[in-house]
Amino acid sequence: MSQRVEKLVSELELNEKIGLVSGRDMWNNHAVERLGIGNLKVSDGPNGARGRHFEGFTTSACFP
Repeated sequence: MSQRVEKLVSELELNEKIGLVSGRDMWNNHAVERLGIGNLKVSDGPNGARGRHFEGFTTSACFP
């Protein structure tokens, strides 16, 4: 781990660390604005990354 990352992790409070690995909602984790860490949007699915909508026919990006 780089020194910058180690310093940033050491500055995180426990609740902020938990927020980075838990969901704010179905697609995003929590940001830590005081340290300049934005939220991450994630996606999953049995047929590749398809975004946030599940209704009807949706296309997906499939990666091997």
